[in-house]
Amino acid sequence: MSSPAMPPAPAPPGGQGLDKPPSIGVDGGFAVAILGIALILMAGDWVRPDINFLTTMAIYTAARMISVPEAAAGFSNTGLLSVMALFTVAAGVARTGGMERIIRWTSGRETHHALLLVRMLTPVMVASAFLNNTPIVSVLIPIVMTWARRNAVSPKPILVCLSYCAILGGTCTLIGTSTNLVIVGFQAKAYPDDPRLTNPGIFDIAPYGISYAAWGF
Repeated sequence: MSSPAMPPAPAPPGGQGLDKPPSIGVDGGFAVAILGIALILMAGDWVRPDINFLTTMAIYTAARMISVPEAAAGFSNTGLLSVMALFTVAAGVARTGGMERIIRWTSGRETHHALLLVRMLTPVMVASAFLNNTPIVSVLIPIVMTWARRNAVSPKPILVCLSYCAILGGTCTLIGTSTNLVIVGFQAKAYPDDPRLTNPGIFDIAPYGISYAAWGF
């Protein structure tokens, strides 16, 4: 007669015998350390962001943690190229003074705080839907500071509203913010056979972005 099957041995008490989680190793620790240093330098504004990230990428490449094709892959992203083109357009608008003229014309000689926000920030939201936010905000900061000094009010609340309105306006179109363009580039790479995801229209996200911007405004 065959002997009965023996029941499985119980697990050792205290969790002994369980597989230990994998260690990140020396390479992982080095990668985390370099990334932490880069974030600290960026948070302290001690090194320009472009130099910071390019140096970090160069260190990872030199340490053979990423390959040269992997390091250069991001520069071929269509979203990144679109962002570079938009920076050129936005810089041209800022240098020619076109945005400043529009804001001065819409704000006029308004002295009331709330009315100034409505008259100034409405064109900011519209412009940021098609241009990069950074030059728009940088052009308007001197205007806000001058108005606040003339009317003896603190510029901080207006500057905060200016920043948020530029961000909200950027969510209304595909080219309104660099994040949208980068995500579209990754989306097209991940779903190459879906035409709805590889070739989105500039206003495809407008129904959601406009409602979101209106709620935030």
